[in-house]
Amino acid sequence: MEEKKLDINSIIGFVLIFGILMYMLWQNQPTPEELEAQEKAKQEQEALKKAASTSRRTYSRRSTRMNPVVKVLTSATFIRSVFGILSKVIKK
Repeated sequence: MEEKKLDINSIIGFVLIFGILMYMLWQNQPTPEELEAQEKAKQEQEALKKAASTSRRTYSRRSTRMNPVVKVLTSATFIRSVFGILSKVIKK
């Protein structure tokens, strides 16, 4: 079996691959205009989140209590009793 060595061609290949990767990273850097646009978009999103959270807060203050009818209809005991009645009706 051939012995595995690191010869000059392997070193040149690794250096070329490294150089190509570094060039690609350098070429794909965002321009100052792109960075500015990203920052502006981020600030707009934060402003929208802040506006949404304030409107959500006022809405959540009004609806902190659950409607009693909804509370009964979503309770586990009610659902079990409905399924129990349905299973008895289906068996007959």
